[in-house]
Amino acid sequence: MCSLRSVVRPRARTHGRRAPDHEARRGGRADLREVLFGFFVVLAATLNFGYFVGDISDPTVHNSYGLIAAVVVNLLTTLLKWGDRTQLGAVHLATSLVADLQLIVALAVLGYAVLLSTAHMTAATTAVVVSLSGGALLANLVSVTILVVDGLLVPALVPGQATFARLMVSARRMTLRSVGSVACRFRQAM
Repeated sequence: MCSLRSVVRPRARTHGRRAPDHEARRGGRADLREVLFGFFVVLAATLNFGYFVGDISDPTVHNSYGLIAAVVVNLLTTLLKWGDRTQLGAVHLATSLVADLQLIVALAVLGYAVLLSTAHMTAATTAVVVSLSGGALLANLVSVTILVVDGLLVPALVPGQATFARLMVSARRMTLRSVGSVACRFRQAM
């Protein structure tokens, strides 16, 4: 007599243990590289925001050391994003390169105004530097948004390795059930 047990092996018992993909989302250890990456992305955005806030034409409100710190942290963030070869990693790197470009140009304009220009920091020069910093801030906010979406939604949408393995086992079982059912009908017909 044909039975399903002869075709499909019984399911392995986990004895109350969770699959590895659930452990990372629910109380498992965080990866140090991911923590540092998130830290530098948020720090770059907050430093840039700290320089950007204030009257756009008042040079006394915008501290040049804040801009220098924003440039340095943005460059470090770009180095951290360099090794990621995923689609989200490419977008992260693009936003970081945009922020770096705008902040470096803002720092060059600031350096020219302070070191080489006889007029020093005028309202127009401050407006240019702050506007470039605002563009970099927008790129940093896009990067923070991608970081949050990647952290919250992607693990729920993309199956982990253990989930993928379970899907493959389920597909194999369904195939074996189909083949077993056909084999049983064929045997009974003979």
